[in-house]
Amino acid sequence: METESVKYCTFEAAGRLFGVPLIDIKEITAETNYTCIPHAPECVSGYVNIRGNIILGLDLKQILALPAKEEDVSKRMVIFKSTVGPAFGLLVDEIGEIVSVSSQDITSDSTSIGSELQGLSGLVQNICRLPNQLLVVLNPRKFLPIIEKELYQPSR
Repeated sequence: METESVKYCTFEAAGRLFGVPLIDIKEITAETNYTCIPHAPECVSGYVNIRGNIILGLDLKQILALPAKEEDVSKRMVIFKSTVGPAFGLLVDEIGEIVSVSSQDITSDSTSIGSELQGLSGLVQNICRLPNQLLVVLNPRKFLPIIEKELYQPSR
């Protein structure tokens, strides 16, 4: 019996491996020249112009409250398709590989992730067992609602 597999684009942020479904990604770019947005939450890096398209850049480490490291010129932005939401992308430290994960290695149990991420478990879609580590799969459709919630309730 053949098991189904799902493809994910992987990337790193603060030394952790994350991924999103490959089907949701439009492109990956090295463009990180942002125009700041006044009064935006800290996790909003700003707008970036990519070939005439204005994309909202979100900092994944800020959203997940992960430790920031020194500014790195190798940062990349994962840009999502319009089916995910209005034009936006995630700023990540490093792009990884495209991985194909067997459905039997995917779990929706988020208790296996670190406690520092469990506060935003709504972002966590699945956890995948890879040969050498765990892949935390994020749901890109949840990012903008979280940003909107933070914008309208800035004090926690």
